Amino acid sequence: MAPDASPPGSAPGNDRSAGDSLFEASAFERRIASGAPRRWMGWHRRALTLAALLGCVGLIALARWLAETPMIDLRLAAGTHGEPVLQRSPLPALTAHEGRTLQAIGRPGAERVEVDALLLHPSPRWQADDDRRLRQREQHEAVAALLRGGGQVTLHFADGATAEAAVEARGYGRLGVGFWPLAAVALLLYLFAGVLLLARPQPRTLLFTTMSLAQAGNAVYMAVESGAGIGLPPGTLALELPIRALLDLCTAAAALNLFVLHPRPLRWSAPLAAAGWALVPAWAAAYAAGLGPSWWLAQAGCGLASAAALAVASHSHRVEPDPYALV
Repeated sequence: MAPDASPPGSAPGNDRSAGDSLFEASAFERRIASGAPRRWMGWHRRALTLAALLGCVGLIALARWLAETPMIDLRLAAGTHGEPVLQRSPLPALTAHEGRTLQAIGRPGAERVEVDALLLHPSPRWQADDDRRLRQREQHEAVAALLRGGGQVTLHFADGATAEAAVEARGYGRLGVGFWPLAAVALLLYLFAGVLLLARPQPRTLLFTTMSLAQAGNAVYMAVESGAGIGLPPGTLALELPIRALLDLCTAAAALNLFVLHPRPLRWSAPLAAAGWALVPAWAAAYAAGLGPSWWLAQAGCGLASAAALAVASHSHRVEPDPYALV
């Protein structure tokens, strides 16, 4: 009978060159294989339960805050030249004015607010022109301040007609068809980040967590801006662009940082990761100082970090193929 040629410490017939994976198992995976308890019944599970509870409470508080926001129940659409046209409204006083161009909103004792096509776009994040974004933000904030007093406001149309419209709380039924799906996505991303961080607390897990939380924040902003009618909570758009741009830049920088470490650390991993994260304070400083077109600089930073992340990921996959990194 031929002697066993297996290396010392290996099971008979277990040929490492033929059957074993080339990837070294992590300490976490070896711990599972050894049958050691995973502690999910301990503090991990309690921490995740607390995080889930806080997330649900935050979602309910967000919905309640929006439900109490004053608004006018009408729907505007873009006209031939992009002007805001009253498309429809359940308010009897506005039914006869459907199809007319809205020009201004006012109330007795207050300066009326002139409106234009910018009122149709609640999110300054995707407004590329800095001047138009400023006017868009100011217009929405002026309308929100005007509606804060409640009661009734006067709608002024381009043909000289006017109509009185009631200002009322938005309520849960008019949060918008997109609110609950987007809020659910934000909550799921938040919970996914918590599970991942608790299950495998290590640097690359922290990077995945950063990406998940950043996109959860973006989903929250989109949910807030998806409401029906006219009227956003005051202050909603004041810092919308810088916050959402920084969230996107953090996502791109974390992706670059992740791919220079996984599946194997690259030679220039530290400088590449530092360069990616340097884009975040660099854009913030440029925005605060008013240097250059802020939207285009944000898009350039995200594009540069994303392109670098894809290039690094492709290089790593050629050096050491890894199906998880490929996904």
